[in-house]
Amino acid sequence: MITMIKMIILSLLLLTGCHRHTHSSQLKMNAELRHQVCEQTDSIHFSGECRSDITSQIRLQLEKTGITIKNVKGSIFTAKGTSGQIRKLSKLDIIVRLESPTPYQYKSKKEKMR
Repeated sequence: MITMIKMIILSLLLLTGCHRHTHSSQLKMNAELRHQVCEQTDSIHFSGECRSDITSQIRLQLEKTGITIKNVKGSIFTAKGTSGQIRKLSKLDIIVRLESPTPYQYKSKKEKMR
């Protein structure tokens, strides 16, 4: 009985810890980008902001996630990448926020199945 209680407590701690980490990185994305990351498999265009001006070292760190950086101005950049690459990027401590430049086009379940 005690072993079962310990296992339940351990499971809850592990689940809570994982959820909190994923949630905090997703909070860096605006709603439109979160929807695109969840539903698109092709390349997504987006912009981002870093904690400080983007140096060549920071740019390399960002590009290691697989994204393609198009423009840089101070701490702001525009880029494109896949859903997986954007998720990796959002986990970097240097990233403050990531945004989709265009409003997300919501699709009904019927439209998605076509």
